[in-house]
Amino acid sequence: MSDTIRLPRALVNQLLHQAQIAPGGKLTGFIGARDGQPRSFHLTATGTQARASTLKALQAQEETLFAILNSHPDSPAEPSGEEFSDLEFPDIPQFILSLNTKGVLELRGYTRISQADWEEVELVLTEA
Repeated sequence: MSDTIRLPRALVNQLLHQAQIAPGGKLTGFIGARDGQPRSFHLTATGTQARASTLKALQAQEETLFAILNSHPDSPAEPSGEEFSDLEFPDIPQFILSLNTKGVLELRGYTRISQADWEEVELVLTEA
């Protein structure tokens, strides 16, 4: 049985909206949490310096890094080496947001079970 990650509906709606308006549909960022509850999304560019700035923004809001999000327009929400090649945060779940061939936005979460293997986690929307 897979793990379950609870996400506020408002945060998921924000992620979906950001992916729809992102240039080229590409979106990369960090999801921040307070008291273990995900609450905010922070856009970030690739690169160590950009990520460090985003982590500082999380800390300024008294949040911790909850998950890493990448979006991939017009492709199925399936993990690939591209998404999971970054080992900077090995214990942080990764979310992949994509627009599938039927025009439906999908959000999937994955956690690392070994250096090369990932398993999908169930994402559950909450109203809080």
